[in-house]
Amino acid sequence: MVKKSVNTKYIYSELSHEIIGAAFEVQNYIGPGKPEKTYQRVLAKELFLRGIKYSEQVQIDLIYKGEVVGKRRVDFLVEDKLILELKVASHIGNGEIAQLYEYLRLKKMKLGLIILFSQEVKIRRIVNLT
Repeated sequence: MVKKSVNTKYIYSELSHEIIGAAFEVQNYIGPGKPEKTYQRVLAKELFLRGIKYSEQVQIDLIYKGEVVGKRRVDFLVEDKLILELKVASHIGNGEIAQLYEYLRLKKMKLGLIILFSQEVKIRRIVNLT
């Protein structure tokens, strides 16, 4: 099997490539139209099979002036490098993008992926430059 070359000029490009490949594998195997929780469970299994370390449903504290004032929860924290959010909808909207930016800022992380499972897999790569 010939491995495709990965453009390494992007942050965590190899890890991102593996995650995206896993998402396509999941979509190809179980098909469209499933609940988000189903995709999350199956993608977790696929990430495990690929040797990718992750945590699911990771809680993030919302801190204001040194005090916790709320909680957020991310779908996946992958190898302590990126946040992965899954969606089942017709498109990725501004609300989903803003939500992921917030998670990245709160965790002080650089990269997040939104993976949309619909009739086809769609990916949005979000880079936190702050």
